[in-house]
Amino acid sequence: MKKFERLRHIRYFSHSLRTLPKQYSAADTNRLSLVHFCVQSLDILGCLPVDTDDELICGTAGEDVYVNRGEIVEWIYGLGTVPTVRSADGYVGGCVGGGFKGSNYLGPIMSNDDADNNNDDQSSSRHPYDHSHIAMTYVALCTLQSLGDDLSRIDKHTILSTLQGLQKQNGSFVALSPTSTEYDVADEVEAEDDCDLRFMYAAIAVWYILTSNDDDDDD
Repeated sequence: MKKFERLRHIRYFSHSLRTLPKQYSAADTNRLSLVHFCVQSLDILGCLPVDTDDELICGTAGEDVYVNRGEIVEWIYGLGTVPTVRSADGYVGGCVGGGFKGSNYLGPIMSNDDADNNNDDQSSSRHPYDHSHIAMTYVALCTLQSLGDDLSRIDKHTILSTLQGLQKQNGSFVALSPTSTEYDVADEVEAEDDCDLRFMYAAIAVWYILTSNDDDDDD
């Protein structure tokens, strides 16, 4: 049996985190998924920075193997989407559009001010494709955890509220969260072809990640 070239695989995934060949340009809207696969592969290969504040980097800049955990974490948080509306309790049925998008190609990187001042006026001026995707939200949370992030900056109630609104009457989940409050999943005909088991799995995983260590009594 041919020997497994561990170092070559580490170099490949480390390099892929920095740049990809032009053949991947069509997958730019799913860039977060590509980062997820690279990070998870490096984790399996035992080549992620350890979870301490003093060691955020694996390797040396300019060399074949280089992973900057802090930069990746900040990039992922920048892909968070601003919810369209928030109710008084900030939870059940309170918002749409909370979660993560697949790439900054789909809209501007979110700043801290955006997260603190989400409102209808801001949402109405956003790019029409700048909305969250249930699969991208799943890979964002998984990748952040693999990189040692404690998810303390995640607005859990916003994402869970959005998730609740994506479930159809038959129990399945649609993938895309709308940017408009004038939306009814049950009446969304165009979403019929985009509600298979992948998104149900992603929804359950997101719910588990965000509630498994939560001491709140929210349902």
